Amino acid sequence: MLPVDDRPLGSPGGGRAVPPGGRVVVVPSPPPRAATVRAPVLTAVVTAAAVAVASGRCVGVILPAAIALVAVLAAWAVEALIGAPATARREGRRFDDDLEAARASVLAHHRLERLELETLFPGSRTTARSVRDDATAGHPGDDDPEGRRRRYLVLGRGAVESRLRLSRGAAPTRRRADAGAGPDDDRVLALARLEQDAATLADGPLCIEARGVVGVVGPGVLARAAADGFRLQARMLGAGELTVRDGRTRADAGRVDTLIEIADDGTAVVVLRAGAACRTPIELDYVSCREGD
Repeated sequence: MLPVDDRPLGSPGGGRAVPPGGRVVVVPSPPPRAATVRAPVLTAVVTAAAVAVASGRCVGVILPAAIALVAVLAAWAVEALIGAPATARREGRRFDDDLEAARASVLAHHRLERLELETLFPGSRTTARSVRDDATAGHPGDDDPEGRRRRYLVLGRGAVESRLRLSRGAAPTRRRADAGAGPDDDRVLALARLEQDAATLADGPLCIEARGVVGVVGPGVLARAAADGFRLQARMLGAGELTVRDGRTRADAGRVDTLIEIADDGTAVVVLRAGAACRTPIELDYVSCREGD
């Protein structure tokens, strides 16, 4: 799950994180909404046929046919007034149960995907912890002395495109009584929300290619702690083409390719990506200058 360019994953027009062979979760199709059948109309039809039979207008061969017609109309009325709504309710309950199961599956897949990404793209805090726990650990770049493999700097966590995809199951078979009825609007909206949630991993790693100049500006302690984490990552990656600067203002950072602004409350936004303006919310790791030393 590698980004394909040097723009932060999840930002407008940014790198994608969806390789071939992504996971698929099957979700139910919305059930049809039962057609509204007006009881007075059905009652009038059945009553008219019954009156015609009772009045003696239908005799001989016509009488049995009329009686049969009354029976058919009565059966249809019962089905339309009782059977179809009951069927719609059953299909609705089945859809709700299947949708809840699909939602649980999406959450489980996202947890697994997040763990996989954290393993592939460890952020500053994970890198610092690894260095602290194993002082003899070599640099990942040591097995690529010529620098042919692309290296990625993890800026932090934010919304990235998930490789999880949803596939709709077969739609419920519509009964003749509710032919022409559209799907339940509330359930269509619930399914659309799930599809939207499944397409985005809320706290995946936001990465850029580890080269160029990255600037971090904001409150001194926070900007320095975030930048120190990036420097540690660069050192462990063997990314000699990456420069990290920090300061209080943009002027302090100078000319950069990627810029992160930290507010006084600690919230951060990527505002520059490969020289292009953007606004990508990001959760940063703040690393002490002593971590990883």
